[in-house]
Amino acid sequence: MKTAKTKITIFILLIVIAAIAGFIVYRHLTTQKIRNIIIISMDTTRADFISAYGKSPVEITPNIDALASEGVLCENAISPIPFTLPAHASMMTGTIPAYHGVLDNSYYKLSEENVTLAERLKEKGFVTAAFVSTFILKSNFGLDQGFDIYEDDFTDLRNTIGINERRAEETTAHAIEWLVEHKDEKNFIFVHYYDPHYAYDAPEPFGSKFKEALSDTPQILNYAAYAGEIAYTDHCIGKIIEKLKELDLYDSTLICVTSDHGESLREHKENTHGFFIYRPTAWVPLIFKIPGLKEPVKIENRVGIVDIVPTICSLLGIKIKEPIQGKDLTAYYKSDSNPYPDRHIFSQSQEPTKYKANSLLGITTDKYKYIQTTRPELYDLEKDPYQELDIIADEPHRARLMKEKLKEIIEETVLAGTKDARVELDAETLERLESLGYVGGAVEEGYEFDQTKEDPKDLITYHVASSSIGVLIIEKEYDQAKKTCQWMISERPDLYKGYHGMAKVLYANKEYNEAIGYYLKAIEVDPNQTQGYSDISKVYKEMDDLDNAIKYARKTLELNPKNIEGYFYLSTYYIEKNMDDMPQKLLTQVLLESPLSYKAAVGIVNKLIGKKEIKRAYQYCSYMLKLDQDSGYALNALAWFQSASEIKEIRNPDQALKYAIKACEITKNQNVDYLDTLAVAYAATGDFKKAIKTAEQAAKLADFRKKTALAEGIKDRIELFKAGKSYLDQSLKIEIKNQ
Repeated sequence: MKTAKTKITIFILLIVIAAIAGFIVYRHLTTQKIRNIIIISMDTTRADFISAYGKSPVEITPNIDALASEGVLCENAISPIPFTLPAHASMMTGTIPAYHGVLDNSYYKLSEENVTLAERLKEKGFVTAAFVSTFILKSNFGLDQGFDIYEDDFTDLRNTIGINERRAEETTAHAIEWLVEHKDEKNFIFVHYYDPHYAYDAPEPFGSKFKEALSDTPQILNYAAYAGEIAYTDHCIGKIIEKLKELDLYDSTLICVTSDHGESLREHKENTHGFFIYRPTAWVPLIFKIPGLKEPVKIENRVGIVDIVPTICSLLGIKIKEPIQGKDLTAYYKSDSNPYPDRHIFSQSQEPTKYKANSLLGITTDKYKYIQTTRPELYDLEKDPYQELDIIADEPHRARLMKEKLKEIIEETVLAGTKDARVELDAETLERLESLGYVGGAVEEGYEFDQTKEDPKDLITYHVASSSIGVLIIEKEYDQAKKTCQWMISERPDLYKGYHGMAKVLYANKEYNEAIGYYLKAIEVDPNQTQGYSDISKVYKEMDDLDNAIKYARKTLELNPKNIEGYFYLSTYYIEKNMDDMPQKLLTQVLLESPLSYKAAVGIVNKLIGKKEIKRAYQYCSYMLKLDQDSGYALNALAWFQSASEIKEIRNPDQALKYAIKACEITKNQNVDYLDTLAVAYAATGDFKKAIKTAEQAAKLADFRKKTALAEGIKDRIELFKAGKSYLDQSLKIEIKNQ
């Protein structure tokens, strides 16, 4: 009898427990269908500068805080790598850098082998659009996969001088305009803001908003200015939220706010980011506003930005077949226990390998963080969240266990992951990256450790100096840049970066002979770095010494047959020397060597046009099209030649129209220049009605993308078309040489 009563009591208790568990799950389950998705990435944003995380002494982010108050706030989200491009690759694929293969902002492109969230959503009928704010995320680098629109146009494409970023309000305006146009469709929007990235110069009133409330300390630098950038970005996010509510889309829109990585602000002696993987650069905000969520949720466990893809896919019922490292975070609020009790989150930085040091590889659990390098480190995150007290000497056994787990993760991901993410970049691209404070040069990809190599901790001061050179050159602070390079050379004469940096400063200051001397010294210290040879070639060109310019361009290609810059320089030098046969042979190599090589090929064509050798430029474009029949550039260029030139042997309006239509089809009518060419081609065939309609479409898109000069030119052409006149490009009319 007693046994029977006991069984009944246990049975009732189990029912009560099940009911309580069911209530816990029900409290958080969503009831409203998700119609739209917006991911907002705030570049370089530390979680402790988002007020909702409770670490800031003042309110900085009221709009993000409001989202957190009704959504899911991940208290301990981790970035896998402190660089913009690879971190966003992880954000969009759900995989860590060791798997997707992108390890740095330079020399990498996300391979098409990877499957992005945009591709997954597009398959489910979503209209997809991305609006990015920095050169680092331009479509050239592979993040455009799956997006119908990838708005990365910062300047007039016909202006060869680019800029590196745009303000949040401009990006917001583009995103809102697109949202309004597609409000009746289910859509996925990715909005990226670059403003929190150095330099911190938010517009007023945000620039000076926190000067009194937040002051610098010995540990934290630029506190108020950095907070101002984040507040300004939050203000722009508020405009998107306001528009969603105005369009009655807010309740049905899933919004994710996050960041690619944080910012050191001088903690651990690092000024910005990219070198270390401690908390200041690894800890990022991660907030989900989920339609129909019954009450807010806080996830205390360690999670990562790699979890964004599987979480959104789970909420939409999309199954992921490919291997990913991210986890579905809905499991945290669908259960009253930890769904991933043995989770180890991976992070890395290969940046120290640019200085011949070991890399930094880390794994983090809810309680501990282990960093593998020359002198490994272990931190108790409960007692020491900012990772300032290394306890590896006290807990060597735990360190060994975590090292084994790290090895296991690396073996699983590196062997299964992408193999072809490396690409070649030209000098202009590298200079633009360096102007943002990044260190040039390629990282080492290996995950093996050589204990004889230096520890990154011993190189942080040198790294800070090295990363400042590009910024100082842009700001024309040549004296300070020289002093910094002199210190680098005296500190580490065995590293080429001090000599190479000095050469770049001297070149920028037009001290050409001195620059060549330092470039040669850099090559002497590291004979395998090809950029020095390419740079010397450029210096000799400025000195009108084409023979030596050709000599060093050839040397560049001997060392690296895939160097885009070498092909470009050599081809243009041959053009200047009127050596007709060589550029075409080089062009073949340019077009076959690299996915980013069209920039060099385009440079060759533009060089010929500048010399008024129109027929040769036309022949080059024809040759480019033979090599790649889907080349948008070649199709558009040929269409422009054939419709806007008066040269008898070139002009062919009917063929121009076919080329222009194909170019626009390939780019889904989203390239302003190609639409402009199509309008000119219609006019050349006498179809002025279609010319006007197409030109108006092009002008609208040019205005939308703030391409003022191009928009004005198109509007002038519209008036021509209305008068029944076709357009002739005067730059294609006069030929200096007898061709």
